[in-house]
Amino acid sequence: MPAIRILSDHVANQIAAGEVIERPVAIVKELIENSLDSEATRIEIEFRNGGKNFIRVEDNGHGMSPDNALLALERHGTSKISDVSDLLKVQTFGFRGEALPSIASVSHFSMRTRDRDWDCGTEIIYNGGKFKHQKEIGIPVGTSIEVVNLFNSVPARRKFLKTDNTEAAHIIHLSRLYAVAYPNTSFTLLENGKIIFRSPVCRDLSERVREIFGKQIADLLIEINAENDDFSLTGLIGKPGAGRSTRQDMITYVNRRPVESRTLYYALIEAYHTYLPKGRYPLAFIFLKMKPQGYDINVHPAKREIKFRDEGRVRQFIMVNLLDRLREATRTTVESSKPNHKLNSKPALIPPDNSSTKASVNRTETLKQTPGSEKRRQLNWRYLGLIHEIFALYETNTGLVLLNTRAARERIVFERIQMQLSANESMTQKLLFPITLELDPVLSSALENNLDFFHESGFAIELFGRNFFRVDTLPEWLDPGSGEEFIRDLVARIQERGLRPDKPDLANEEIARLASAQIGRSSPTETESEMYLLAQKLLSCKNPLNDPRGRPTYYEISRADLDKKFFR
Repeated sequence: MPAIRILSDHVANQIAAGEVIERPVAIVKELIENSLDSEATRIEIEFRNGGKNFIRVEDNGHGMSPDNALLALERHGTSKISDVSDLLKVQTFGFRGEALPSIASVSHFSMRTRDRDWDCGTEIIYNGGKFKHQKEIGIPVGTSIEVVNLFNSVPARRKFLKTDNTEAAHIIHLSRLYAVAYPNTSFTLLENGKIIFRSPVCRDLSERVREIFGKQIADLLIEINAENDDFSLTGLIGKPGAGRSTRQDMITYVNRRPVESRTLYYALIEAYHTYLPKGRYPLAFIFLKMKPQGYDINVHPAKREIKFRDEGRVRQFIMVNLLDRLREATRTTVESSKPNHKLNSKPALIPPDNSSTKASVNRTETLKQTPGSEKRRQLNWRYLGLIHEIFALYETNTGLVLLNTRAARERIVFERIQMQLSANESMTQKLLFPITLELDPVLSSALENNLDFFHESGFAIELFGRNFFRVDTLPEWLDPGSGEEFIRDLVARIQERGLRPDKPDLANEEIARLASAQIGRSSPTETESEMYLLAQKLLSCKNPLNDPRGRPTYYEISRADLDKKFFR
């Protein structure tokens, strides 16, 4: 049996760095949290090349004395806890004392800091975990940390990093999260020498969200404020009907720490169950305040996840208060609505000329043509009527057919769109008033990296500024009023790897599935002649038995089954 050895501090630090420092955004997270723990009212973050080559976080917090600065770079050197029992009442971001030595072990690391009780500051430099020097310097009160050439000492780990744009998008998104949580602290973020955002001290959360995430998102939010003896819930949540295709915009905080929690996500999704269509997720910035003894943040090396000691009570508190607020918002909307109030926010279309008229096909045209008598004889179904506004009943030579009109429409449209996309023959519609689209940094990066894919699918999208895009053209099958939401859904699916532009066949299928579901919901009530055409077109599909989501399109009851039911 091999002998057991005690690892050196250098190796132990490398292992800790592997758990805590996965990528550049993890360094930014740890340094921002240290700045907030030091009660900083001004934080400046700068990075280059996605944070791989350079990261700097500077604050005006209380800083450190020369001795404390050295101790902070020792493993488990921390001022936050002194005993295991302190873990049950910790209220700071950091407490394990692993971040700084872990960062210093995998980079060229320099720290300049000055305590307000000292006349001068101190500079400490490490390279690949090895101490280089400490000296006195003149700086203002606060701390500035620079991390250069990340993972140069462990090049194998550098290979796992993504592109500069992807790594930068994660840093920008994380910086926004902390800026939202602390509107009373000014935040500045710079990338490659350019200012990404600069937000001074804000009056409240709403103003900070508007500055950081933009007006388009802020206008979709309403305030929530509730508390009892154990919990307090504040923040901004999406209005009824305002949803997203992914969970990315469900942003949750516990005691102002951004966290991932299945308990919080479940409570949000359940509260919006009747206020959002199936498959949509809430838009939310919610802050849960509670005693630190009620949860454990020490369950993940990077402290991303949280575990509540009484999940049931937390979930119930959030769900009840979210539902109350959503009901109140719904009542307010209904009461303020006027019968003659009309709003048409859909972008207008440029009237097509004769040539474009021949090329352009209306999204529901194929379902509205009047079939000839020859097609009726070919179909051999006799339309009897509509049941519950969705099920069409037909009589056939062998019995009865009950057809789900929505599922049938989705199948027909799905195959038509998929065929156009596969043949690269998508017909388009040019917008008279372009759609302006503002995305968060992560989604913006995903869209910018895949503009060619969108162009091939019939979208004319161009970058219009940092995280801003202009949409001039849409595919003919897409309702212009749903253009923004549809593009957001596609980009979110690309980001979550649910849609792969590098696999065109699968990507086209997913686009057709999303579009057919949208068109199927919005199609008008059919006339009798349209019902015949609907059935005819369904039976002409490659797969008429199921809609794009696998649900049956129609159900047949044979004459024999009817005779059996009535004992004939």
